[in-house]
Amino acid sequence: MMNSWKRMHGAAVAVLFVSRIKDFIFPLILTFFAGGTGTLFGQQWIFPALLLILFLHSLFSWLFFRFRLEEEELRIKQGIFVKKKRYIQRKKVQSVDISAGVIQRTFGLVKIKIETAGGGTVPEVSIIALTKEDAEEIRESLLYGSQDSIDPAEAEALDTETKQEKNVKK
Repeated sequence: MMNSWKRMHGAAVAVLFVSRIKDFIFPLILTFFAGGTGTLFGQQWIFPALLLILFLHSLFSWLFFRFRLEEEELRIKQGIFVKKKRYIQRKKVQSVDISAGVIQRTFGLVKIKIETAGGGTVPEVSIIALTKEDAEEIRESLLYGSQDSIDPAEAEALDTETKQEKNVKK
């Protein structure tokens, strides 16, 4: 059980940085071409400055994102300027998806998305760089309760029973 506050893996900085570059691709291209022409003072520094700002934002986002798994909920603290505290109760969790993108696979990490009842189209929480063991621990705890009360073999049996019940209803 993760009773102390934890951070995402350090590779989250790289994952965040690449996703920020992807989100800002048009302004980056514009500043790259605008930065090399013209005679204004410091215009050649616009593109590197924008990249530096994106990197620092990624770094500080990682530094200020912390989570803790407790008996009945997942607690999350995040935010650089505006601090947010989120409490995701186990009874409200609908699904926990674990996936790995190219960058996560490079570092042997996974991304976990937690969806709650009434959450809409976007996941309630997305933790982008966790070890597989931490992600599985969060998944097991949120879907099946604490690991003390149910072991992985029982959880697997419950998953199998649920799948069989769905097939019978069809």
